[in-house]
Amino acid sequence: MIRAALFTVAILSAVPAFAQTAGVAPASKPAAPMAAPAHPAAHGVVAPLDVNSATPEQLASVKGLDKSMVEAIVKGRPFKSLDELTKNKIIPEDAFAKVKEHLTVGASGTIAH
Repeated sequence: MIRAALFTVAILSAVPAFAQTAGVAPASKPAAPMAAPAHPAAHGVVAPLDVNSATPEQLASVKGLDKSMVEAIVKGRPFKSLDELTKNKIIPEDAFAKVKEHLTVGASGTIAH
């Protein structure tokens, strides 16, 4: 019985110590908005965009792709290889030569959901 009482006292005396270390932000100060990630080009390294999963905005950021090409890429998804872009006349061969290093096809060749 004494052990149970001592255990209860020990637990109850420890609760306030744990409650103080909870680290809850004060409600009066709103959290700072997350900064937008820096554009990869700002660091000089740009990873190729997956034509099957990139957004139209991301595709439009590739120098050499115009709006009609971007729309055709999105409409023609999924692609199994980049060669399909010229084979299916989605991107003219001269334009493809300029943008191919900035594009890739994901390993599965399907659209990621």
